[in-house]
Amino acid sequence: MVFVKYDMLDSLLFFIINAIYGLLRILSRLLGVDSFGALIKSAFDPVDGLSHKKNQLIIPSHLAVDLVESENITWKQLFDLIMYSSAYGIKRISLYDPHSALKEKKETFLKFLKAHLKRKNSNVIPITDFENPPVDLKNNSFIHISILGAADGRGSLIRACRNLCHLDREIATSDIDEQLIEQSIFEPDLLLKLGSINSLAGYPPWSLRVTEIVSFPRFSCESGVREAEFIQILTDFSSRDRRLGK
Repeated sequence: MVFVKYDMLDSLLFFIINAIYGLLRILSRLLGVDSFGALIKSAFDPVDGLSHKKNQLIIPSHLAVDLVESENITWKQLFDLIMYSSAYGIKRISLYDPHSALKEKKETFLKFLKAHLKRKNSNVIPITDFENPPVDLKNNSFIHISILGAADGRGSLIRACRNLCHLDREIATSDIDEQLIEQSIFEPDLLLKLGSINSLAGYPPWSLRVTEIVSFPRFSCESGVREAEFIQILTDFSSRDRRLGK
């Protein structure tokens, strides 16, 4: 009877080990990890796990942030978004607030942003609109920042039409693009819609022809943005099959 008991235990242990083995194989395939060792390391080493994801990311050159529920977004969260964007190689970020509160406090926002980056020991230098970056950046990096409000939605197209109607030739698409760029309306690769409202809240429509839109209801912490959350956004963008209208 003793030998039978041990045989039963061995069979049960063998079954459990095989089940775990099968589960690890499934997880490794889903996560795109080459080996079990890498899978375990990424699970218990958050830094290594993030590094693995970084290598698989497609980085947009221009990130637009649509604050459809701006009352639930803190400035510190926006500061971290800007910091991470620059750190990951994004060269331009546009912040759109449909209530124009952010644009009305633009100077204060930029002042607090620079103070926040300094406290974080970040080398990021924010460059607003068409300001030229410093000649000698050394170890620093820069990111262009555009702050848009309600008047930059349909109003930007109206202003562009007023300027273009005096041309004595046929108006081309490039003419409209140039007029909008002069108003800091650039075409983003990725639009991050912050909030649970299913609306773009009047974001300048002309610039969203081939833009990928990622919705993110809310960040987990009011005092900032976790790097894992930022990577989640980029991961969503990287998974898209961008055909650019083709």
